[in-house]
Amino acid sequence: MTSQKKSRAHLKKQGDFYRAIGLAIRQSRDSLGMTAEQLAEKADFSTTYIHLIENAHRKAPMYTLHELAMAMDTTASDLMADAGY
Repeated sequence: MTSQKKSRAHLKKQGDFYRAIGLAIRQSRDSLGMTAEQLAEKADFSTTYIHLIENAHRKAPMYTLHELAMAMDTTASDLMADAGY
């Protein structure tokens, strides 16, 4: 496998990770009956940023995952487990 193909495969895996995390955040938020606006306010982020993370258009750093998890009374580890990681 060429290095270019390896790089593309790595990016696909990375993209899958962020899509799964975004979905786990949205599902957790929905299960709490919480809107993106409410989560954004509670976690001190913008609603736009929440939507970007949930739709995998932004890569959320671990600090952000931690803050979002705390705002939903869960842990970043639980979000990652819900995402399959």
